[in-house]
Amino acid sequence: MSRTLPEGSKEASLFRKMLRSYESKQYKAGLKCAKSILERKPKHGETLAMQALITNAMDKHDEAMELCHEAVKADLGSGMCWHVRGILYRQKCDYDQALRSFLRAAQIEAENQTILRDLSHLQVQVRDYEGFRDTRRKFLELRGGVRASWLGYGVAQHMTGEISGAIETMTQYLGLQDDANTNAYETSEMHMYVVMLMMANNEHDRALTYLNDYEEKIVDRRSIEETRAQLLLNLNRHQDRLGQRDDALATIRRAIDHTPTVVELYMVEGRILKHLGRLDEAATQVDFARQLDTADRFINSKAAKYLLRAGRIEEGQTIAGLFARETRNTDPLNQLRDMQCSWYELECAKAYLAKGDLGNALAHLHAVKSFYKQLVDDQFDFHSYCLRKVNLRAYTRLLKYEDEAYFHKRYVQTAAYACSVYAELHNNPFGSAKEREEQERLAKMSESERKKYLSKQRKAAKKGAGKGANHHNARGKKGAQQDNKNKDKEQKGKKSKTPQWNPNELVQTSKALDDALVFLQPLLNFPAVEGMESLLEPAVDVLVRRKRPLLVIKALRTMTTTDVPRHVLIASTLKLMRFISTNADAINPTVREIIDEELPQLVENKSEQDLRKELEDLASKSLAAFACAQLLKRSEGVSTSDVIAAITDKAASLPATLDEAAAVWLSVANVQDMHAGKSELRAALQKRFPDAHVFTQHQLGATA
Repeated sequence: MSRTLPEGSKEASLFRKMLRSYESKQYKAGLKCAKSILERKPKHGETLAMQALITNAMDKHDEAMELCHEAVKADLGSGMCWHVRGILYRQKCDYDQALRSFLRAAQIEAENQTILRDLSHLQVQVRDYEGFRDTRRKFLELRGGVRASWLGYGVAQHMTGEISGAIETMTQYLGLQDDANTNAYETSEMHMYVVMLMMANNEHDRALTYLNDYEEKIVDRRSIEETRAQLLLNLNRHQDRLGQRDDALATIRRAIDHTPTVVELYMVEGRILKHLGRLDEAATQVDFARQLDTADRFINSKAAKYLLRAGRIEEGQTIAGLFARETRNTDPLNQLRDMQCSWYELECAKAYLAKGDLGNALAHLHAVKSFYKQLVDDQFDFHSYCLRKVNLRAYTRLLKYEDEAYFHKRYVQTAAYACSVYAELHNNPFGSAKEREEQERLAKMSESERKKYLSKQRKAAKKGAGKGANHHNARGKKGAQQDNKNKDKEQKGKKSKTPQWNPNELVQTSKALDDALVFLQPLLNFPAVEGMESLLEPAVDVLVRRKRPLLVIKALRTMTTTDVPRHVLIASTLKLMRFISTNADAINPTVREIIDEELPQLVENKSEQDLRKELEDLASKSLAAFACAQLLKRSEGVSTSDVIAAITDKAASLPATLDEAAAVWLSVANVQDMHAGKSELRAALQKRFPDAHVFTQHQLGATA
């Protein structure tokens, strides 16, 4: 009821009718009531707020937002107006504004349970666990007889780390409830949640005793046995890391000769071949294993992954799509994207990068990013549902999982590749490398040679255009009909709801660093999670160019706690030092003070000269370190031709494993202004590792 309309007045009666109309979805009737009230009280804030809510329900979102702003302006002291404002911003996923609105509404109407409920759901959505706990405590004080009040407060205590308090809250409620009037499953779930809390609190003896005491009330027998057993399952991967791979290959082939129908033997052979760098053979063997058991989804996925890594992209995509459902308007590969198959998208991206196709690589990387964003956005509906249905264990596991969703190694790798590509596109915008090579070629010619060369180019262009026109005329009516059919197919394809990204548009971006930051944003705390070491170096490249030195400091700090090679840490630190020296006057004094305090600790008080000397020493002992040092020189202005020539010169002599040599090659392969020397480097590495396939995948010039 409106607080500003006198009880018993006609307006108050119309306001109640408007509320009932909104709740019963009779929106036109509700708007009619609002209009009648506003004719008498044109600045009545709460009526304007309800009008905004009804208008929004009729999908007139912009108009609704304007009405809402009018409502709040008309009555700043109305909890209803602020509540409606929060609801509209929440629908727009502007959670910051929604949270501010709900908090203001709760201050005005401290005991309004609807406001408190919406506030608590939004607080847990944005991971304001402290606020979530306080709101759920207030809810419990107001509605102590309602189960959801107890459960919500218990979950809130759990998520803020007050596990002992959560145990007390849950056991207290379970002691108060009447089992005769409670669903058996729900009671069982609450007891198992208490056990889970005790285990999280390292009270294993207490958990076991509790489990035994309440076993009869727990209907999930499988959970009882799994919990009681306290088994820690360690999955050990079979790896041939001893380096005796030729012997391992001979042994597995003897096993295949003895029992040629065992699928797993071919899988093992494929893995050994992969470690030997013989990617094409590895893919062939794993695909043969797939053909022995075409109903096995796992083997099918492995075969697709091996084919993609071998550069056999079309084959890999075809195999990956075998287990996807094909519909009339959707091909299997779109189905894989609809199913958010992130491993497939990431492997496709890596395959295109290995070939030098940056556009298609970026398209697949953007697909992976979209999966994780939707995963986070989709959790909102669970906040109310899980408390209502008492799915407490699953709910709290969901919240903890969502907190770390972006920390999954697959997303971290995706961000690493995206940062690497976008940093390169920032340095060398798409197509610029070929233009520079053309200019360099022309500069070396005499005046007569240049005229002759340009004339020849113009004739070739005209000849190509003429052939195209003659071909079009020769096709005639039949060709035109085929064109129309193709256009129809293209239009049908456009109707697909599967998200797509245009590779050409992505690679021609004019804001490469902004695009990189979109991938990097959820990881800017740089937690030391699996795969983070692959992200840190490209992240530093992006952040230095974006002039974000404090974030670079964060990345360097994580480098010191992960398995990032020493030469990478030094090179990244030197990039920051160069930025500081060249931008000394532009750096905020407070920022500079933090840098001056943090940086010496990260580099053990070594000077820039000391670090360069250490990097030089490391570069004399390792091809990976040498290439890193040379690429650092390129970022400092040394010509790319000199850099790649230096790396090529050391490719055969400096110590390097196959994996290290492959990493060196890939660090150079997609650098757009290095076309002239890539073939020589590839030849040197191929000579050193003659069986390795990784050096032959890249199509030189594909990135330009």
